[in-house]
Amino acid sequence: MPWSGVYVANRTVQCPQCGYGEEDCLVINIFTPIPDKRQRRTRPLPVLVYIHGGAFIRGTAPTSGMDYLLKHDITVVTFNYRIGVLGFLCLGTEDAPGNAGLKDQVAALQWIQRNIINFGGHPRHVVIYGTDAGAVSVDLLIMSKMGAGLFKGAIIESGSATSPWSVDVDPIGTATKLAETLNFFPKDIDHLAEFYRNKIVDDLTSVNELYFNSLNDGTVGFSPCIETANGAKPHIRQFLQESPYDMLIKGKYEYVPVLIIFSSLEGLFLKSTQYYEQVFKERMETDFEYFLPANLVFETEEDKKVLAEAIKIFYYGNRSIGPDTLVENLEYFGDSHVLHGILKSAEQHYKRMPVYLMEFFYKGSLKKYDRLFENITVAGHSAASEHAFVSAPITNLEDMRAVETFAEILTNFVKLDQPTPRLTCLLPISWPRVDNSQKMQYMRFDGSIMVGIRPHWRRKQFWDNVLKLYRGQINPVEPC
Repeated sequence: MPWSGVYVANRTVQCPQCGYGEEDCLVINIFTPIPDKRQRRTRPLPVLVYIHGGAFIRGTAPTSGMDYLLKHDITVVTFNYRIGVLGFLCLGTEDAPGNAGLKDQVAALQWIQRNIINFGGHPRHVVIYGTDAGAVSVDLLIMSKMGAGLFKGAIIESGSATSPWSVDVDPIGTATKLAETLNFFPKDIDHLAEFYRNKIVDDLTSVNELYFNSLNDGTVGFSPCIETANGAKPHIRQFLQESPYDMLIKGKYEYVPVLIIFSSLEGLFLKSTQYYEQVFKERMETDFEYFLPANLVFETEEDKKVLAEAIKIFYYGNRSIGPDTLVENLEYFGDSHVLHGILKSAEQHYKRMPVYLMEFFYKGSLKKYDRLFENITVAGHSAASEHAFVSAPITNLEDMRAVETFAEILTNFVKLDQPTPRLTCLLPISWPRVDNSQKMQYMRFDGSIMVGIRPHWRRKQFWDNVLKLYRGQINPVEPC
């Protein structure tokens, strides 16, 4: 609808989640710096596109906190995409082929290509950045043919395409279990599809949240799936046709420079409410097998028990799991659910394209307070993005320096495809590319920066060996 004068485009909307939200939620937010009156901008600006996280079930595009990025003369774009059952119901049918949320992301990136020039951005200078589920999305967008040509670089933080929660191995089973929690027992795939067509969205997202909270195997419920090729309609494009791990090993995808970021203690994706309500400490001691990641497949129950015991010895030695093993618990969950997949992506991507690897160590005081983790002194899951999109007031010089340093790293990469193109007061060390999987150079960020090699390598190699023996194959969804 046309308008005259200035249109105040400040609508903030959240896609349905946790029992509320709006279905009309596919909104794109654009932030561009106001040019200095003494300067006249003659060229379009590089564009950073941020894809939010939230385990594919929660989250919304940030609409504030861009100031420190905009100071570096870039355009920032954020957008919503469908999440939970609306975004990732995957039945392998024409009505529910799967990956609707990822296809929303593709549509947003295509819109940016067509229109960002009108907002002062450069359509051929787009870098995508995602955390958590957004990081999985970015990794998948690199590999998917649907993402080809829509961006020239990528930033991946606290997630990867090979994490146990990145792809649902049994999407029809997931849809069936959620339906059963609402006392619906489908007779066949058509009956199941009819249930989802007719159910109230708020009811679905409320139950989806409860279902998500019941999972302890590294899965999140509704998430990306491998779409079926059998009987697919010509007008339905497939986002994901093959296991991400297989695609990663083959390397048959578009090559772009990548900045990969992990936090020192990725297991801090757990919140204290989860930790207490799900009695992790007690059950991990008596039934550790219950917490093994879902991407492991065993021929016998005995094999499962043997591996569970080997993992307990590796992380805990002869100690009982309890109040004194909080850090070990967080290392176990962080390594198996997040960190190993990130390091595996870095190890494979560097063979084909420029990769810069960062450990975000700096905790600071920008994250929300959580009583359980008050004595943890290192950064947790998705901590880096909290220093990129800063909505809370900065109250000390250490946080200010960390925010300004991280903004310079990000915007350098957006503009010039590398985080330290020149040495500055904030970035006095040249950041090496990953060029050898045995050496695996990385930059450790603790407010200032330092170069290291082989981050958490003993733990990474342990999971290499585990997955070599027990990694399960992920197949396309096949409707019954």
